[in-house]
Amino acid sequence: PGAGWRATRWRTALGLCRGRKAWIGPMVEAGKAREAGFSSRQREALTWAKSYFCGFVAGASGVYSGYPFDALKVRVQVAPDGLWRTARLAYRSEGLGWLFRGATAPALGTGLETGINYLIFTEVFKWLKVDAEKDDVGTVVKSSLFAGALAGFPVAAVIGPVELLKCRAQLSHKLNLPAKPSENLRHILRHEGWQGLMRGQSATLLREVPGNAIFFAVYNGMTNAMKASSSSSSSSSSS
Repeated sequence: PGAGWRATRWRTALGLCRGRKAWIGPMVEAGKAREAGFSSRQREALTWAKSYFCGFVAGASGVYSGYPFDALKVRVQVAPDGLWRTARLAYRSEGLGWLFRGATAPALGTGLETGINYLIFTEVFKWLKVDAEKDDVGTVVKSSLFAGALAGFPVAAVIGPVELLKCRAQLSHKLNLPAKPSENLRHILRHEGWQGLMRGQSATLLREVPGNAIFFAVYNGMTNAMKASSSSSSSSSSS
């Protein structure tokens, strides 16, 4: 019965994939028709929501894909054992569950942080009325530094408590702390209050604000410079 149920489930999934055009197409068209009747403010709010949602999914996916390696890295840094011995001992005593222990909090937090980061940066960039492709490199870099630094403040406010919960969950076997992020959160609030969640926040701000500013400035500056170089070379070759 179990095998038959799995086969039925796979056939249903394959049928949905093969017939995706039959139901995705009408959904997309219905969404476009609905958007056509939106006011300018509703369209702007929808753009914000889409930008935030895409950033959230990208951030959470990135955390889940790299979390097992991060969990192993933290244990190797704390324990004197080597990489493979640490992994082997952890598997023998805890199974595979330790690889994703505490992953929920950073996945949600990083998704929230990435969504906020790109949303705020994009909106500040629009407010500055800067075109990353057409304006000169100096203007793009200065504007990116300002917008990136501004976005770094809410990013630090989100990621500080998240990283605290993540580190405590990963080192729960050493510190005799709860393994689940939700239990860790209750433990911190019970013994330290809300101030406990803000531990290390100053250092997080010192890392995130300039780091965020440099990240966006370097990316946009290099993109702008490369496009300017390619356009000038193409124009000189045509002449």
